[in-house]
Amino acid sequence: MLLRGRPAAGKSDLALRLIDAGGRLVADDQVDLRRTARGILASAPKAIAGLLEVRGVGILEVPSIALARVVLAVDLLARG
Repeated sequence: MLLRGRPAAGKSDLALRLIDAGGRLVADDQVDLRRTARGILASAPKAIAGLLEVRGVGILEVPSIALARVVLAVDLLARG
């Protein structure tokens, strides 16, 4: 799942909740995407692999995977 949205839209908060429910992080803030015969693949830039920035907390190390196929893109929007 690719989470998209403006800064402070809640992407990292949602990502942490998904990880807590069994999901795995690929990348935070930046993601490398490439189109292949298998579909769109996502990976993290080397410098930020395994790191998640949480507003008000800082940068956390979290379990991550190197590569995943994107099967869903979610745009987080402001309420109202």
